[in-house]
Amino acid sequence: MRRLTLRSKILFYLLVVSLFGIFLTSFSILWGFEDQFNEYLQINREERSKLIEDEAINSYKETGKLIDNQLINLMHQQAMTDNLFYRITDEEGQVIADTTMMLGMMNRMGMHSDSDIDMKTEYRKNTYDLTFDERYVGNMEVYYPEEMIGEDIAFLNTIKSNIYLAIIVTVVLACVFSLLFSKRLTTGYRKLSKAIQELQDHKWRTRVPVKELSDEMKPLGESFNRLAESLSKEEILRKQFTADFAHEIRTPLATLRSQMEAFQDGIFEPTPKRLQQSHDELMRLVRLVGELEELLAAENPQIKLNKSNIDVGYLLRLLDGQFTPAFQEKAFH
Repeated sequence: MRRLTLRSKILFYLLVVSLFGIFLTSFSILWGFEDQFNEYLQINREERSKLIEDEAINSYKETGKLIDNQLINLMHQQAMTDNLFYRITDEEGQVIADTTMMLGMMNRMGMHSDSDIDMKTEYRKNTYDLTFDERYVGNMEVYYPEEMIGEDIAFLNTIKSNIYLAIIVTVVLACVFSLLFSKRLTTGYRKLSKAIQELQDHKWRTRVPVKELSDEMKPLGESFNRLAESLSKEEILRKQFTADFAHEIRTPLATLRSQMEAFQDGIFEPTPKRLQQSHDELMRLVRLVGELEELLAAENPQIKLNKSNIDVGYLLRLLDGQFTPAFQEKAFH
């Protein structure tokens, strides 16, 4: 099973958080708006019903009748525009105004989306007692739809459509910016990973462009560059040491070879002195190998190096004895 990359994980978490926040906020707004809109409609109905009630009381106060032409026009206007229908009765229970009859007319004219409206199920009824000077003078019944119809539901659907469109746009933007942000966040890691792989392939000149990294990645990039620089210098020193060590071994080997060939060709007699020189060269090789072993062992941090003095005069005399046979050999040729 393929494991997710760092970028994939970051992208996944960003999308989960973003989408969860977007949907939670959007649906909270959507449901909250619908509740607030229903509450607004209810308050509006109560205010308009209160207006009819006050007009009826004022009419009774001025004329002794609950209904006048102005009130009838106002009731018809609310029936047409606000879907509010009234049935008003006097103190004896006689119906003196009724706009509920307009429901059938409006249905037949196609002014409601529902062709058949049952007042018991589709409409609610509120009843108000009409009083004047604390005396019962009549009754008012207000009918209004249980659910939103007409312009109200069209307005709500428009708001919902806009919210859904905003959700889609926000989700698309969240996906795009999550992709860009995850790419930007992991760019430094990819560059550093690539540089480490190149360093493993012994490409000692590999460096990380620190200026292109984020502030959080710059210290890591600088540390990598210092490590690469240190490894590069160590590689140069290793090659130089190898060359120097090969040269140091080549010199006594050449001396021993020349002495051995001189002995074989009869140029030199194998006197004790010359044999001692050959032995000294051999011991020099042994000492070089031993020093190399000590040098490798010196990398162990538990080993403590001890310094010692060297007799330079003895070393120069030893070198003179080593190179003298080579000069003499050249002289004979």
